Amino acid sequence: MILQLTMICLIISALILTFLLIKAKSIWDKLIFLNLINVKLALTMTVYSVRIDSQMVLDISMAYGLIGFLSAATLTRFLLKGGHLK
Repeated sequence: MILQLTMICLIISALILTFLLIKAKSIWDKLIFLNLINVKLALTMTVYSVRIDSQMVLDISMAYGLIGFLSAATLTRFLLKGGHLK
């Protein structure tokens, strides 16, 4: 029961963050909201893996979290260099 409630809260917060991502003006705000959505989805997958007692889903959620972190770091570096492809 508590795991289902946790998953529902995480999904609702991800939906709120998606709305805020759409309404954000600055590219930095959009990057932060996108990173927060990735974290919420990784946490949701982690709670789901505990709920169904699956090691494979936990591995997938860890890989998703790592990919989300690396993409946010790469986008930040790209934007700090001026946002131009060379």
